[in-house]
Amino acid sequence: MLDDTADVASINALGTRHRQAFVQALARVMETDVAERTLAEIIDGLPAIDSYQDFHWPQEGHPATQHLELCPAVDRYPNGDADTVGYWAEAKIFGGVFVFDRGESETECNELYLHASRRVGPYTLFPLTTDQFERFVDFLLGDTEEHTASRSPLPFRATSENRWRWHHWDTIARYHIFRDKYERNVQPTKPIGGVKSSVDWPEIGDELYLIGAMHDYWDGQPVDKDKVREALEHLQQVTPSSPVWSTRNAHSWTKNLFV
Repeated sequence: MLDDTADVASINALGTRHRQAFVQALARVMETDVAERTLAEIIDGLPAIDSYQDFHWPQEGHPATQHLELCPAVDRYPNGDADTVGYWAEAKIFGGVFVFDRGESETECNELYLHASRRVGPYTLFPLTTDQFERFVDFLLGDTEEHTASRSPLPFRATSENRWRWHHWDTIARYHIFRDKYERNVQPTKPIGGVKSSVDWPEIGDELYLIGAMHDYWDGQPVDKDKVREALEHLQQVTPSSPVWSTRNAHSWTKNLFV
């Protein structure tokens, strides 16, 4: 419960039980190897090149390789450089920056998504799986003496199990998914082009599987009904951002398969 007399920007705004839980959770995150490395790079003043390349292709003249100047465009953040460092540290430790479905009012905290944008993908935003979320909560608040670093689920990595993907432009421009509106510069129109892959959109793999199964079915070849059913279920776990959104219900041939 919040203490009405406390500064809402301070941990002192929390009641005793919630404050103790927060301190424990923070301490466990800070004890992980990835947090230690990230904070060491902040203190050193420059991310190591291998750390930088987790998220970006090498760029000639970039401060991570040349260390000639500070990163630009920090003036859009209320706390300038401090916010920039905060976003970077969050991305390194957690595997991305957490954002929320803010709803029509743009003030709510509904669904939670991770915006990773790692060089190796995915560039789409994704929610944690139930297993990832439960492991994370247990890591933060569970009663155990096991060494923190060995139990850490951080940083999070997306797999084909992380469904309900979003295009980064759609989230903030159309669907009220962000943490703070100033966190990204949004182009007036949605970027087009680029290769669409199952790394970013796992449902592409399901779509291609169903197309292949359809041809096998028409040719009289055996078809795995369980895999077809699973692929159909996955095609219902997509957002309006998805490249298969308009065709997700187009596999009418499967009705004959399950008669």
